[in-house]
Amino acid sequence: SDHISGDITFCKDSALYVYNTNPVSAGDTLVWAVTGGSYTRGPADSAVTINWGASTKGTIQVVSKNDAGCLSDTILLKVTIHPKPPTPVISGPLTTCLNVLNTYSIGGNSTIKYNWRIKGGTIIQSDSLKKKIEVNWNLGNANSLTVKGVDSNGCLTDSVKINVLTQLATLDTIYGDTLVCPNTSGIQYWVKPKGSVIYYWTIHGGVQTGGGNGPKITAKWGNKGTGTIKLFELIPNGCPGDSSSYKVTKSYNLKLSPITGDPSLCELTSAVPYLVGGDN
Repeated sequence: SDHISGDITFCKDSALYVYNTNPVSAGDTLVWAVTGGSYTRGPADSAVTINWGASTKGTIQVVSKNDAGCLSDTILLKVTIHPKPPTPVISGPLTTCLNVLNTYSIGGNSTIKYNWRIKGGTIIQSDSLKKKIEVNWNLGNANSLTVKGVDSNGCLTDSVKINVLTQLATLDTIYGDTLVCPNTSGIQYWVKPKGSVIYYWTIHGGVQTGGGNGPKITAKWGNKGTGTIKLFELIPNGCPGDSSSYKVTKSYNLKLSPITGDPSLCELTSAVPYLVGGDN
């Protein structure tokens, strides 16, 4: 044997490394010695497969021996093993609002440079090593960030992915009377309730008299004219919802509601119901 071929400087990962020397004559054998890892013979007669350990240095030695027990000169190969850089840990919100700027960052070794991939948003800015980024999410379904780093030796970290839920603003329909008498009170308005939502009601041409920040309120209307109810919602995590608007007419000329009931019946019949239908 006069040489050993194989990787001498590399990043440690889970791969096995193969080293070869030149084949020996018939009847001769090869004797291997490895420090810094464990090995098995093969895949060829003149090769070994090494699983390098945690050490940053290693050596491989091989010598050939003939039938008479005589040894050749020892061939030595020194190996430098760069440790795998630590797996990045992403810090930042996993639930956020649509079109709100969010910060995501990675701590640890300052010599590692990171590469990010984003789904459902835009990376607005980052520092030189991309350890800290600003993201604007612009989709409402589940989005994701994926990051992988490379250190000064060219060694790659494992890839890490987080899923981010961006909450969509929803436009609610306001229900209640659109035609009321001036200066009437106790008129109810409502939306279909949703969990953990704060409702901010504003009334023009009247005042809110009950319901607070809930999904159902009561109103007292003022003088004749047009009134408006506006609703702004704050959905979970402080995300702003869309605004809804509802127009109300305050008039003494209310619509005449039709009377409904049986128009034809027998003489002296009693307890026949008749109803006046409301019109919102």
